[in-house]
Amino acid sequence: MNFNFPNFITIDNWGLQGINYVDPQLNQITIDNTDYIFKLLSPYGNKGGNSVILKVYSDANISNIEDYDLLEDKMPDKILKILKYPFKKGFRGKSIYKNSHKRFLNEIRAIEICNKHKSQNVIDLYENGECQIKQQNYLYYTMEVADCDLKEFIENHHTDLDYASKIKFCIELLEGLKEIDSNNFYHRDIKPDNIFIVNGTWKIGDLGLVDGRQLEYKLDESSKFIGPRGWISPEVMNKYLTEGKSFKKKFDCIIDTQSDLFQMGKIFWYIFQHNAPIGTVKQKDFNSKYKEVYPVIKRMLNYDKDKRFQSIDEIIILLKKIQLKLLLS
Repeated sequence: MNFNFPNFITIDNWGLQGINYVDPQLNQITIDNTDYIFKLLSPYGNKGGNSVILKVYSDANISNIEDYDLLEDKMPDKILKILKYPFKKGFRGKSIYKNSHKRFLNEIRAIEICNKHKSQNVIDLYENGECQIKQQNYLYYTMEVADCDLKEFIENHHTDLDYASKIKFCIELLEGLKEIDSNNFYHRDIKPDNIFIVNGTWKIGDLGLVDGRQLEYKLDESSKFIGPRGWISPEVMNKYLTEGKSFKKKFDCIIDTQSDLFQMGKIFWYIFQHNAPIGTVKQKDFNSKYKEVYPVIKRMLNYDKDKRFQSIDEIIILLKKIQLKLLLS
């Protein structure tokens, strides 16, 4: 894949440096022989954790800084994600990857496989590969543009959402999780920031912590904290606190589809309540207007995996019954 960055751009631990605000026409990237103007995803700096995330625009008519600023109001052609840790080339140009690169490549592979199976509720990936920036080698991929993430959507539209709309959102997210699960992957990083709306459809993205049988790289994760703080499953804390220790009592440390369902239960609670469930949840903690969906969410949030739903389809069926009841009422 042909990829060229301007030579004044650098990437460091803080993100991307060197954007030209004097002559924004120089902020140009060539991807697969197509020229794009780029901007940071967030005007407040890098938003991507271990990656630099850029909005890229083709056919952008840029002649001055005012035109460049106006791009904020225009939909970009795609999103470019670059892992901000460079890698080295070894004997005969062979790429030498560390764990951060292997995770990024696992993410690309998982999304590609989901896309190959025509997944409707997993983010679409376009190009991917290696690129050079200031004589250093980086991994990248491009993906479709989302209107916003779930957190932004709830904050901006919470007064507009009725019961039926929220049920519809939850069903679409379960379809996305089902697509990931059907390809033998576990997302493990489900949080509002990683859920996106694209042309009216909810999609799951950011598979940077994905695990599963079809991945090329297996990493040693013993006793590691894996997942989004505030949205984790009990298994994540068990793994972090007890795995590999000499404690007499053994705990479930396996992070799998059941763990994804627990995290999705927290997402559903957030969609209906606008906060996150902590500890033991009770009916009185939940808005009585949505009483039909409370037992579903409560079961998803059960500490014991065996007491959660054993398949995603079970939850979809229950939510569709609520959806039908709302349509008929």
